[in-house]
Amino acid sequence: MFTVPIEPVAQGRARVTVVGGHARLYTPAKTRRFHEDIAQYAKGALGVARFCCPLRVDVLAVLRRPKRLQRKKDEGGIIWNDGTRPDTDNIRKAVLDGLSAHFDDKFVVAGDTLKTYGDKKKEGHLIIRITDKVGEVEQWCAAYFGEEENDEPRR
Repeated sequence: MFTVPIEPVAQGRARVTVVGGHARLYTPAKTRRFHEDIAQYAKGALGVARFCCPLRVDVLAVLRRPKRLQRKKDEGGIIWNDGTRPDTDNIRKAVLDGLSAHFDDKFVVAGDTLKTYGDKKKEGHLIIRITDKVGEVEQWCAAYFGEEENDEPRR
């Protein structure tokens, strides 16, 4: 597990420009810098390790609290995000792309992404946990579908 002390950024959409009569795709600068920052902190935490096995990646995205939630009467500590941007799936995509030096995202088979607001007057950050302890497929399916392993499948 490691912490990345930067504000979470959503994966930006690829942009198109025309150079010399040919279309050229590029990643927005803000997203590219975010990928580079994630890669730098991951290298510090993971070294040069390269994973080639099923992985679980959990992401806690703590966003800077907006001014409307920094009043004296507002509670302190971490609180749930009220559904504002950026979307959790786009944060997750950006984080996984930033971790591409350590594993291909095709190896990620499980994981959660949580989006919260941080404590008042605190900056945003990410906490990333990577583990190869994903459990057995049967246990996950049983838990997901609410069945015991020996029960008949639902129809």
